[in-house]
Amino acid sequence: MVEVGGSNPPGPTILLSRYIRIVLQSLKTISLPETLARRVFIGVLAIAVVVIYAASSNMYFHSDEWSLLQHRPLGSLSSWLEPHNEVHWIPGLVFLYGLLFNLVGVDHYWLYHLPGVAMHLLAAWLLREIMVRARADGWTATACATVFAFYGTGAQNIVWAIQVGFTGSLAMGLVQLQCATHAVPTRRRDLAGLAAGAVALSFGVIGVTMVLVVGLATLVLRGWRAAFFQTAPLGVTYLVWWFTFARGGLSHPDYGTPALWAEWIWQGFAEVFGSLAGWAPLGVLLAAVTAIGFSLRVRDQFGAADWWRPLVPVLALACGAVAFQLITAIGRVAQPLGGIVVLGPAGARSSRYVYIVAALMLPLIAVAASYVTQRWRAALIVLIPLFALGLFANVRHLVLIDTVPALKSALQMRTRELVSDAAYSDLIDLVPAESEVRLPYFSVTAGWLRAVRDQGRLPEVGGVTATRNAEAEAQLAAKFVVAKDVECHEPIEPGVVLDFVAGDIVRITPKSFDASVSFTYVSEDGIRVQPKPVSILSFNAVQVGAPHARLMFPIDAKVAQFERCTVARVE
Repeated sequence: MVEVGGSNPPGPTILLSRYIRIVLQSLKTISLPETLARRVFIGVLAIAVVVIYAASSNMYFHSDEWSLLQHRPLGSLSSWLEPHNEVHWIPGLVFLYGLLFNLVGVDHYWLYHLPGVAMHLLAAWLLREIMVRARADGWTATACATVFAFYGTGAQNIVWAIQVGFTGSLAMGLVQLQCATHAVPTRRRDLAGLAAGAVALSFGVIGVTMVLVVGLATLVLRGWRAAFFQTAPLGVTYLVWWFTFARGGLSHPDYGTPALWAEWIWQGFAEVFGSLAGWAPLGVLLAAVTAIGFSLRVRDQFGAADWWRPLVPVLALACGAVAFQLITAIGRVAQPLGGIVVLGPAGARSSRYVYIVAALMLPLIAVAASYVTQRWRAALIVLIPLFALGLFANVRHLVLIDTVPALKSALQMRTRELVSDAAYSDLIDLVPAESEVRLPYFSVTAGWLRAVRDQGRLPEVGGVTATRNAEAEAQLAAKFVVAKDVECHEPIEPGVVLDFVAGDIVRITPKSFDASVSFTYVSEDGIRVQPKPVSILSFNAVQVGAPHARLMFPIDAKVAQFERCTVARVE
C-alpha cells in the first residue's frame, strides 16, 4: 500500500541541526549596544545586593572579629602596628572596626558588613571596566562580571564582614590600576591611584599583590618613573613595617617546598576554573577557551600599532594571580595555623583564596572568550550554557551558605545569645576580669563584656531560659588553663558533683594526649550543662573563678586522674 497524506516526520538529528542553524542565523543579526550591557550590569549589581543581604542576614561576629573588637582599641598605637595572626598588617581594618565599635558597639552587624559588600560590588564593576578597556565585548564582560558578583564559591569574602580586608584590598588595588594605566595620565590621577594603593595595602596582604600588579602594568605602559611613583612609597612603607614588627613573628616557621608551592598553585587554578564553569570537568573546557582565545588574539593582532597595550592590565592581573598564590602557599601550605592545623596544598581551594584568584583571572577569561565568539559566532552555543551553569552554581552556593559549618545561622544566633546571656548574667560581676567566655572559634573576657555592657554597647537578647542562663554561667564559672607548679592534695572521683570555690584548680592527667575533656556545671536550678570539650593539648587543668561552683568531671578512659589543687602558675 502507498501511504497517503505526507511523509515520515524528521528525526531528532535533523531537528537539532535545524535548531542550531536557526540559532546561528539569529546570532548573526543580534547587535546590542555596549550602553545597554552596562545598564544591565547595574541592574545585576542591584540584585546582588538583595541576594547577598538575604544570604548573610543571620551573620554575627565570630572568630578574628572578636580580636579586633576586644584587643585593638583605636587609641592604642600597637593596635595599628602589631601584626594580625603574626604576619598581616591591618590598620585599615583596625580603623573601620574601631570606628564602628565606638558608634554602635556589638550590635547592627550589617553596618560592619556593608563596607565589605560595597567593596565586593566595586571590584565587580572595575573588573568589567578592565575587560571592556581590553576590548572584550560588552556582553561577554557583563556575563563574566555577573558570575563574580554572585561568586558563591568565594562566599566567605562576601558574607563575612571582616573579609573586607580581602575585598577592600582588591577593590582599592583595582582603582589604583585603573588610575595608573589610564590612557590619559595626569598628576591628579596618579595621586588618586597612589592613595587608593595605600588604602589597599592597609587592609591586608592582598594589597601587596595589587602593588605588584600595578607596578608591572605601569612599568610596561608608562616606564620606570611612573611605576616607581606608584609602588616605591607603598613598598618602602610595607618593608619598614615588616622588618620592624612582623619579621620573626612565627614561632616555628615552615614555608614548605617548591613542589608543595606548585601543587598549591595548580589546585587553586583548578578550583577557580571549575567553579566559574559550574562543574569541575567543564573547568578544563573554560581553561582551553581561555588559552586558545587569547593566543588567537595575540596571533591575529600581532604587528598592529599598539596592539598589546590594552592587554597589559589583563596580563598583569593574571601574573598577580600566580604571585598571590605563591605568596599564600609560602605562608600557608606547611605552616601550622594556631600551632596545630596544616592546610596543605588543598588549602588553595579555600573560599577566601579562590575568590581573589578568580577576580584576577576573570579579565583574561573575558578577553579570550570574547575573541572566540567574535571569530566563531557558533561558539556562543557552548559558552552561553557554560556561563549560565557557572552563574547558577555560584548563586546556589551563595544562597545556601547556611550549609557551611562556620557560617550556619544557628551557630551565629547561639553566639549572639551566649554573649548577651553572659554579659547580663549575675555571675559576671563576681568573677575575675580575665575569666573567659568561650565562643565558637574564639573567646572574650568577662572584664571586656562588663565594660561593653556598662557602656550600653551590647544589646540584651530576650527570651533567656534557665538552660541558656546555665550555659552562660558554665562559661564564667571555670576556664581551661595550662597550670604549672601546682600543689595537688585531693584526688577527685569522676562522676561525682563537688563544690568548688574561686581559686580551686583541677589538674587533669591524661593517659593519652588525644583526649578531649570538659566538665559538667550544675546551676542553682539543678540544670546540668557541659561546655564544649577541649583537646588536652590545649590545657591541662580547669580553674574555678566563681565564688561557688558545683562541677562534675567525667569518667573518661583516656584520663588517668583528676586532682584538686590550690597553688599554681597559670599560663
